[in-house]
Amino acid sequence: MNRLSIKAIVIGCLVDWLGTLAFGLLFALGTGMMAALRGVSPKETELALTEWYNSIPGMVFTILYGFGFTLLGGYVAARISKADNLLNSALVGTVGILLGLVIISETPQVVFFLSILLPIPVSILGGFLQINVIIIMRLLITRLWLLAIYLFSLHHSTNRLIPSSILTLGWYPNIRLALRISA
Repeated sequence: MNRLSIKAIVIGCLVDWLGTLAFGLLFALGTGMMAALRGVSPKETELALTEWYNSIPGMVFTILYGFGFTLLGGYVAARISKADNLLNSALVGTVGILLGLVIISETPQVVFFLSILLPIPVSILGGFLQINVIIIMRLLITRLWLLAIYLFSLHHSTNRLIPSSILTLGWYPNIRLALRISA
């Protein structure tokens, strides 16, 4: 059971839920303050905000910042956990789904289905980003370097193998790639 980090999952869920709630609250408060400065009554402001949140742009905005914090929660869970980072990130999305089912409000069907289907993949993406940002960048640079060497060898019509010492990437942490490219 040491694969699960309760601390990582709880903190990731707190980042997801508290971040989403705080952002939504700050947006509503900021909009209300701007409306008050312009002389709009609180009742009119409330109606306008409700109408906006139920519009397509409002729903898209809500989904985007909600999943943004889910991604951040998955990232934080993966960063804190010692092992099985993606499992802990996935559990942030799972807990988010369960809490969302408990605290359900009148939500359009599209938003409801997206909030059921996407939290786990989005939180796993957050964990994946935490784990693999450096590895992905190194792989991209390495692959581009190898492709350049291969294209160079094809361009110059060499009929010999590229020396394997060039293609063995011993400087790569925990990964050793050896490729054979024949002309």
